[in-house]
Amino acid sequence: MQCIQSIGLLPAAVRALAIAVVLSVGLPSIDASESLTPLGRETTDRQGDLQRRLLESGMAAIAEQICRQKLADAKPGSDESATWTIRLSNAMLQRGIEQRPIDPSIWNRSSELLDGWLVGYETSRRADWIRLARAMVDFRRSQTATLSVLASPESSPLRQAALAAIRDCEDQLTQLADALQETIPLADLKRDDRLAPAAELRVVQGTVQRQLVRTLLARADLYPPDSDDALAAAADAAAQAETLLRKTPADDPSFGDVVRLLAESWLRVGDTHKATLALRPLLPANESEEGDPTPSTAAASIWDIVPETGAMLIRIAIAEGKRGEAQQWLDAYFQPDDYTKTVRAAPPTLDLARLEFLLSGKNPDVQSAADWAEAIEARHGAFYGRTASLRLIDLGDSDAGSDPRVMATAAAAMLRRGEFAAAAGQYAEAANREAKGGEAESAFQHRLQSGAAYRKAGDLDAASQQLAQAGEGLTSHRLAQAAHLQAAFLLVEAGWPGDSPRQRRYQKLLETQLRLWPEGEQTPQARKMLSQLFENRQAWADAARLWTLSADDSSRAASLWRKALRAAKEPDQQADLLKEAVAQLPADGEQALLVALWGDRTVVLKFGWDALNQQLGQAEFPAADKARFTAALAQLRLGKTSTLDLDFLSANPDEPWPLDLIDCLGRDAQQHSVDRKRLGDVILAVANRIASETRSLPDQLTILKALVASEQSNRAMEVIGQFPEPRSGSLARELAQMLLHSDVPDDRRQGIERMLQYGRGMKKGSDDWFAVQLEICQAYLTVNDSQAAAKLANYLLLTSPPSDPQQLARLREFAQAD
Repeated sequence: MQCIQSIGLLPAAVRALAIAVVLSVGLPSIDASESLTPLGRETTDRQGDLQRRLLESGMAAIAEQICRQKLADAKPGSDESATWTIRLSNAMLQRGIEQRPIDPSIWNRSSELLDGWLVGYETSRRADWIRLARAMVDFRRSQTATLSVLASPESSPLRQAALAAIRDCEDQLTQLADALQETIPLADLKRDDRLAPAAELRVVQGTVQRQLVRTLLARADLYPPDSDDALAAAADAAAQAETLLRKTPADDPSFGDVVRLLAESWLRVGDTHKATLALRPLLPANESEEGDPTPSTAAASIWDIVPETGAMLIRIAIAEGKRGEAQQWLDAYFQPDDYTKTVRAAPPTLDLARLEFLLSGKNPDVQSAADWAEAIEARHGAFYGRTASLRLIDLGDSDAGSDPRVMATAAAAMLRRGEFAAAAGQYAEAANREAKGGEAESAFQHRLQSGAAYRKAGDLDAASQQLAQAGEGLTSHRLAQAAHLQAAFLLVEAGWPGDSPRQRRYQKLLETQLRLWPEGEQTPQARKMLSQLFENRQAWADAARLWTLSADDSSRAASLWRKALRAAKEPDQQADLLKEAVAQLPADGEQALLVALWGDRTVVLKFGWDALNQQLGQAEFPAADKARFTAALAQLRLGKTSTLDLDFLSANPDEPWPLDLIDCLGRDAQQHSVDRKRLGDVILAVANRIASETRSLPDQLTILKALVASEQSNRAMEVIGQFPEPRSGSLARELAQMLLHSDVPDDRRQGIERMLQYGRGMKKGSDDWFAVQLEICQAYLTVNDSQAAAKLANYLLLTSPPSDPQQLARLREFAQAD
């Protein structure tokens, strides 16, 4: 036998295969029911078998859901709850490990789940199983960390994290082994009913001892391959495995596992001869006494050699340079259909052994190896996919490195080593070649990876370009919109001074986003970002046009059109903008939007026209008529005309909104003094047209308020005069009170005169008469005529003081006002 003299002769990637082999061969799911049936076989536990099949089939999420339901139904602290707690931990771990990248929180969440069970049920008969499962969490964490170390061997933090996880696992396993050593004799004597049966505890003990061997192999992986520490750890693993094998009967379900661990340990030491000898107990009888096992001599009973053992034989043959023999073993296990991505015809150990074979020798079959590495991930998940891809990292400089998949694998290795810019370039080139070859999906994924790597390298422009190409290259991909929009976010993160080329690229990206995905999920965000860019430039009309095309937020469009109007310097420019808005807005909502728009015109009209806006939107008349009327209304409010389309009122006599229109125009007049006379004329014209069409006046107070606001109190008196007493008298008082409360001083003085006139017609000394006198005194103060207020109050106190104490007190206050 040819012997590998040092583990240092094994490349790091081959050692990575060994890691996965150890993990897959010797890592059964820790289950509290495991003692009932042989490990690794179909069992009488239907639920346990289902969980294993789900995890092996890449359906960890479903397995986790089942576990949570079963755990919720189990009695706390029971054997069943322990079983499902362990199974849930396994499912959580598997789900986290299969993610890209691995979810770093999975270790803590899984550990906390198991620790939480132990806190409440530390003395349970199933506690040892939980402790074993807890140690396995750290072991699996160390395995995934080791792959990262092999990809980036110079990374001290990664190495320290992996070593810490292995130490934690060793400490827990050692403590558990010591405790079991003391507990098992007591269980044999059955002196404590709280203890699990001795047979079950021995199963735990055997699993712990096997796991201690694996931790030594895992520790060896973390040292430089040619170091004494690595060789010593592998040799210690071999010694422990031999000791364990002597204690394990040949009919024990774990016997094969122990034998393969011993063979793995010797192979890692570099002694292929001892590794072969170690496997003999698992070979057919005619091969166990003399000679070395070969496919030709064992062909008659090949299926008596389980695939995991066959994988070890293949790897030993490769290590000895016997590629022909390794090929024969592979041909004995694999059928032609077994080489596809989807057929899971072999365990991962055998698939990884085939990958090692494809990459061995002077002329490795890199093309087939790249295909097979992809197949391994499809067949066995992300962990084994990472293991397989690690084997290809050194092929980037060869002719085979032109394969996009090899380039992407090399890029992944560069990324793990922290060579972000180089990794980004590799991913981008792989994507370019895939795009030319019509592999749009792969090109999309690699452009995303290139963008992420460029961002880590600090090149935000290049990262943005890659993400933009990804989205535009495969617009139908479910992530295309998000990737394309992220390209714009990266340019924002980079920033730009003024009107720079980067800002122009940003604008073009957003415009392209809206063009490619006009109804997409990311479209509202893109529209908002582009609008903000326009608003920052104070390009209000551009922003308004953008939002006008969207039916999502008409108020936003209205606000922007208003800003565009305010920014317009000339009335003609304002008119053009309004005409453009009418042309662009959708017919079913343009009137409501336009009324809201003109509710806040270019000067100081700050009040809302919401009620009128809503009524116009709900009115049942043609959109074209509505458009013409609102356009005329806009011209009136903008000061470009003094008339309104009264024919529209005649055509719709039963609509409820005309009275609100009068009220709104009255407030316009009140806010904008130069328009009062002009708007007052329109108010009366509207009121007269309403009266003529409906044969009744609108609400008198509405008309009076409008006329007062437009400084037309005399015309208001004419309206009052059309009504007989007592209605005319009450309206006269209301008119006077409105004038008293006007914001215009002249109106208030006129209100005092009208209130004095109104009071002369009342019964002197009555409560209402005194109330009017007090209002007049108060009105004098509002026009800063305290002398008149004091004079009137003193006159009333001398001639006819009120009997009401409150009125008397107020009169005395007014008398002292001067």
